[in-house]
Amino acid sequence: MNEADPLWGEPAKSIVVWGDGGRAVISDRAGGRYCVTGSALGRLSGLDASFKARLTTWIVDQNRVLSGDPPVIDSDVLERRLPQFPEMPTSQKPDRLLQFLATLNLRPGARLSWLGAHTRTPETERDRQGALAWIEAHSDRELSGVRGLLEDLNYLRSDNGNFSLSANGFERMEALRKGAIATNQAFVAMWFSGETNAAYEDAIEPAIIQTGFRPVRIDRIEHNNKIDDAIIAEIRRSRFIVADFTCGHIDVAGERHSIPRGGVYYEAGFAQGINIPVIWSVRADQINDVHFDTRQFNHIAWSDEADLRERLINRIRATFPDAP
Repeated sequence: MNEADPLWGEPAKSIVVWGDGGRAVISDRAGGRYCVTGSALGRLSGLDASFKARLTTWIVDQNRVLSGDPPVIDSDVLERRLPQFPEMPTSQKPDRLLQFLATLNLRPGARLSWLGAHTRTPETERDRQGALAWIEAHSDRELSGVRGLLEDLNYLRSDNGNFSLSANGFERMEALRKGAIATNQAFVAMWFSGETNAAYEDAIEPAIIQTGFRPVRIDRIEHNNKIDDAIIAEIRRSRFIVADFTCGHIDVAGERHSIPRGGVYYEAGFAQGINIPVIWSVRADQINDVHFDTRQFNHIAWSDEADLRERLINRIRATFPDAP
């Protein structure tokens, strides 16, 4: 089909009819492959630039961790999941641009003419649109601004308007590729309910912030028993995760049975498998409900929110001595 990308209105590489009136799209400007349902399709063009940019970041990051089907934009994504995603901090954008450049397999001396005002070609247009997607840009002017930040950081050099990576730029890019650059994000895995709201709001969130990190939590119901791909992306970009195993209970024939949060176990195990530190916690009266396979880890068995906050601050500082 000869159509523009329904998200940004830019020429797409491929668009085909998908599902019940939806589209399957490949678009550099929108972050690669994605599908959009028929019910969500007509709403994309009416989104404001900020929401489009955050949705593009979501598409980029989902494509980074998905190995099979492309991410799907539906009403749930537009109405519930994306509105809670924060905008990308400006301080993160130079590294995001370097992470995009890493996908181009640059060689020393490679010219990045598309970062300047040179005549556009199909090849340079592909790279320009990809860069816009990765840095959550609203416009070309923002890409120019992030390019200027790379120059200020001595990661990029200019020769009469022709840009190329400096030695510092290659070093930083390789460190990012290997995951050697520390992030200030902390992912929170826990049971999100009325019973645990105070534990998050009065203890976990302020403890993470007080130690200089940025808490991220994604509240959602898992579909088809599959871990949310956005959660995987957030864990990958986190310095550590706080996994709280406090859970609900039911009574069966007069006996109390716990309802373990499978997602919390999955997220903690995934983080540990990729060498991201896990801080384990559970309300003290439920320590014996923790699965025996993970009970071996040193859980913060907390009595109340004040206790959890103080002990979590101490555990974070013990794990990261450079934390404030």
